[in-house]
Amino acid sequence: MPNKDKHKESILDIKVKDKKGKNYIIEMQVEESDGFENRVQYYTNKDFVTQIKRGEDYPLLNAVIFIGIINFNFFSGKNYLSKHLILNKETLKNELKGTEYNFIELKKFNEKSESMNSLIAQWVYFIKCSHELTSIPKHVKDKGLKKAYQLANMHVWTDKELEIYDVAGIKRQDAKGRISKVVNKLKEAKNIAKEAKEKAQKEQVEKEKAQKLAKLEQSEKEKAQKLIKDLEKQIALLKNKGL
Repeated sequence: MPNKDKHKESILDIKVKDKKGKNYIIEMQVEESDGFENRVQYYTNKDFVTQIKRGEDYPLLNAVIFIGIINFNFFSGKNYLSKHLILNKETLKNELKGTEYNFIELKKFNEKSESMNSLIAQWVYFIKCSHELTSIPKHVKDKGLKKAYQLANMHVWTDKELEIYDVAGIKRQDAKGRISKVVNKLKEAKNIAKEAKEKAQKEQVEKEKAQKLAKLEQSEKEKAQKLIKDLEKQIALLKNKGL
């Protein structure tokens, strides 16, 4: 690692990219430090410019969105959520969209008065209060959030409880494996039955064609025999007449 006295170090809690190519930096900060706002801008813009190499096209640059979850009051507003954009001073339009900064100030979030209708509020409630809870709140419906509560709860389990959980997980996976095996065998059996049915249908069609052909041959044979008999009769009549 480079000497910290000579080089600044970028430490990111989470860095992700969505399907549209947008980059997200998600950072949690427990205590306020000098130059916090400058550090946030420095690393966000650094992440923006380092997406391409020298000589590559600028349109390849995707937006970088910073999300800071901070456990102290930093901005003057009363809302625990704040979004910071580059705006045109005259029109107040956001036309430079390369970077965006979003902050969640946990101390401004009042879990007693805040409505839990929005998913954002539910996640902020989880971040701030999950360590005090013994069960998942009733307002939680989102699958991802439920999973987060379950994982958070595991951190306070005893070794015995974790062992029981792991054993239960293994049993669930074994059960899924058995079900999957039965399902695959059922699909295989259905495919075999389908192939057998198609083969039988094909054989039946060929059989019907053969029967029709045999009938046609028999009919033509009978017509030929009748024609021969008629000709023999005509020849016999001509002989009797002395012709």
